[in-house]
Amino acid sequence: MSSTSTPQKRILLSGYFGFANYGDELICQSLCQQFTQQGLKVTVLSNDPATTRSILKVGAINRSNPLQVLAGIMNSQIFLSGGGGLFQDTTSPKSVLYYGGLMIIARLLGKKVIHAFQSVGPIERPFSQWFTKLALKSAHFVMVRDEKSADLVGSLTGNRPFVTADAVWALTPDAELPVRPPNPLNHPEATVFRLGISLRPHGNLSLEKLQFFSQMLANFIASVGKPVELVLLPCQENMDTEILTSVDTWVKEAVLNKPKGQVKSVMAPVSHLSKAIAGCHAIIGMRYHSVVSALLHKLPVFALDYDPKVTALCEALALPNQPIETIETITIEQLFDAFVNEDFSALEGLKTQVQIGFNAISAML
Repeated sequence: MSSTSTPQKRILLSGYFGFANYGDELICQSLCQQFTQQGLKVTVLSNDPATTRSILKVGAINRSNPLQVLAGIMNSQIFLSGGGGLFQDTTSPKSVLYYGGLMIIARLLGKKVIHAFQSVGPIERPFSQWFTKLALKSAHFVMVRDEKSADLVGSLTGNRPFVTADAVWALTPDAELPVRPPNPLNHPEATVFRLGISLRPHGNLSLEKLQFFSQMLANFIASVGKPVELVLLPCQENMDTEILTSVDTWVKEAVLNKPKGQVKSVMAPVSHLSKAIAGCHAIIGMRYHSVVSALLHKLPVFALDYDPKVTALCEALALPNQPIETIETITIEQLFDAFVNEDFSALEGLKTQVQIGFNAISAML
């Protein structure tokens, strides 16, 4: 007498994966973790399939190889596009074409298509708007991570989508991370203040603005009254390292002229960024997922708002923040006020929200 079992369903994940971008790799980790726990066989479209397979212990295929991508879609029952900010045309419509095109192909091949845990926009070009509408209408289920994206999707498609939160909120911080010493701003007996800094290049970050920002950081360091360690957080090393190095140099030069200032710095490798963030006492975060990761580790955050997704996150959690257009006006008082915060109760709502999103997907499968 033979027994039969239900074949394991296969899901193909499409996102900006395998590019050594800290935020997108966190998203991929969360998606793989959640869908594996749901009993799905996960495959990732990756720019670096070998590394994806090695780190996440899932299947991975080359996202730039059309034959492999087509085979991956055909061999899966479910195609999920997300998360992150895939549908935007800030520099060109290529992102919209790539991610939207895959959704449409998957639907034409009879797969269950899901758009999930994403921000949508900015989308300025008429062609990008039309193609995004076409792609979203091809999906069986559309879910976005913030209200502004929901408004945009609603205006494009006529249907307001389900609103959840970023997939990374479903991650559980590593239990093996060392215990962080008390925050010196709240506990006078503590000896060193570790301040994480995430920056990325942007058209509104001029050399002059960054130098003013660096001078303010030097003033803050001199006011802490304890040695400060700057933990430089390049969420994408090939983009962020230069700007972080420049600010670090300017801060140290300015601190030399301040009798109470004591500062050293360390550049954290992207492969150990979560551990580096977890060891900080506070974060000045420009990259979206530097802010999310810091909050997951229950760190006070001061956000540098450069993008609608950061704006939405700051509004949702009432985070202290400053638009990068006026980064030179940040005061040390603003930082002190932000960094003594130890109330993270608002995070539970986002964690619940993202789990509702995963449960909604699970119910469809």
